[in-house]
Amino acid sequence: MAHSTEVDLLLRLCFFNDGATTEKIQQLAQSLGHSQRAQRQLRSPFWWVRLGALRFFSGLGKVPDQLERCLHDRHPLVRAEAIYLVPQEPTPERVARVVRELFAPPSPARFASHSVLLQLSGLAEKPLVGYLKELPAGCETVEVALRAACGLASPAMLDSALQHSASSDRKVQGAAAQLLGCIGGQASIERLLDMLEGPSRAAAAEALGHLVYWQAAPRLALMLQDPTYDVRYQAALALRGLGPPGILFLRQAGQQDHLGSSVARLVVSQC
Repeated sequence: MAHSTEVDLLLRLCFFNDGATTEKIQQLAQSLGHSQRAQRQLRSPFWWVRLGALRFFSGLGKVPDQLERCLHDRHPLVRAEAIYLVPQEPTPERVARVVRELFAPPSPARFASHSVLLQLSGLAEKPLVGYLKELPAGCETVEVALRAACGLASPAMLDSALQHSASSDRKVQGAAAQLLGCIGGQASIERLLDMLEGPSRAAAAEALGHLVYWQAAPRLALMLQDPTYDVRYQAALALRGLGPPGILFLRQAGQQDHLGSSVARLVVSQC
C-alpha cells in the first residue's frame, strides 16, 4: 500500500474512533514508521513539509517530540498548527509561548493563540498577567491582549486593566473597560463610572450593563442624549441589560422628544 494511502487511512480511522482505539492507531502508525517519518519532516527546510507533518500528528491526536521547536518556527502557519496542539499536553513553557504570540504582529499564529486561550484557562493566567504588566502604554498589541484577557477575567488582571484604562489610546481604553466589566468588583465599577465622562464612554456603558449595575441607570439615561449615536445606542443596550429599572428609563425616554428617543424606542421594541 502506498505511503499516502496508509496515512490517509490511519487519519480517517482516528477521526471515526474513540480514545482507546485511537491509541492503538497511534501505535500502528509508530510500527509502520509513519510517526518517525513525520518527526523527520518537522526538520525540513520547507515550511509546507513541516506544516504537513504537524497536521499528521494533529489528526493522529498525538503531540510530536519537537513541539517546542515548532512553536518557535519562522512561518506563522506552522506556529499556528503547533499552538493548536498545546492544550493536549500543556506545560508552563508551552503555555507561555502561546501567550507570547498574542503580542506578536497579526498572523494565523496570533489567531490560534487567541483561540486556544480559553482551553488553557488557569495555566495561561500567570504569564498573561505578567505580559500585561510589562507592556508599555504605547505598545500596539495592548488592545489585543486586553480583549484576549476578557476570556479569563482574573482578579489578578485588575491592576493592569485600571492602568490601561487611563491610556491615551481610545481603543486601548475601550478594551480595558471591557476587561473591567468582565472582572467586576467595586474598583472596576468606580473606574467605569469615571469613564462615562471620557472618550470611551460607550465601552464603559456597555461594561456597566454587563455587570448589571442598576445604580448607574440614571447616568446611563442621561447618555441617551449624547451627540454620538454609538454612545446613545450602547447606553440604551446597557439600560436594557439592567432589567426593570433600566427598561423603565428607556420607556420614559421613548415618550419624550429628544435625541435619544428613537434609539430608546428601538431597544425597548427588542425586549
